[in-house]
Parts: sequence; C-alpha cells; structure tokens
Amino acid sequence: MLSYSESTSDYFCALTTCLESFCNNSKIVEEDRSALLNREREGNQLTIGSVAIPHIISRNIEQPYVLLTIFLQKEVIIKSQRINTILIVLVNQDVKDKGGIFKYLYSRLNKISNENKLTKEKLLEAFY
Repeated sequence: MLSYSESTSDYFCALTTCLESFCNNSKIVEEDRSALLNREREGNQLTIGSVAIPHIISRNIEQPYVLLTIFLQKEVIIKSQRINTILIVLVNQDVKDKGGIFKYLYSRLNKISNENKLTKEKLLEAFY
C-alpha cells in the first residue's frame, strides 16, 4: 500500500510517480511499470466506483497475482469519474482464468462502490 499526497489531480502524473516508487522498492520491475503506463495511455481504463484498476499480464511475477494499492489524498479524474484509489493488478501469464481476478474484484468493490471516499479500512474489510 502506498499513500500519494501530491496535490495533482492528473491521473497519469499520480500513476507514474507511484509506479516509479513501486519499481524503486522492487515491488514491480521496469518492464511491468512501462507496460502498465502504456496500457493506461491507450485508454479504456478499468474503473469500479472510485477505484481505477490498471492491469497487465506479466511474465515477471511468480505468484498468480500481484495487487498494489495507492490511496490518493486528492482525487483524480478519469473520463469525468472521480478516483481516490488505484488498485494495480498484475496477472501471471501462466494463470489459466485471467479474468477470474476481475470478477472477484468487481464483486467485492461493487459492494462498497457507493461510498464517497474509499478508505484503507473499507478496502481491507471488503477483502478480508
């Protein structure tokens, strides 16, 4: 988990800065950082409520999935939607049902998507 407290409302600025931090802390590798940014720049970002979910299929992770969370102190806007949390999802290329994680995330996040501000506590409660 990472808290982003810069005052920008630009989604790509926040995402870029946080991905660099994750890369510097060995949470992700450079190849995945670049792939996430490129995919997000292509458009059609996945959002559920106030959560943006940048995602890629990765050959650089051993686990089936890697989830990294960014809590934004200031909301950012994606296509007129207010976002206060970014949930980065890396799916191992060998996972057979690559869409399964997104069905699970949708079912959990949809329950709390009507909240004005997603907090760390609410997010943890949704998944545990």
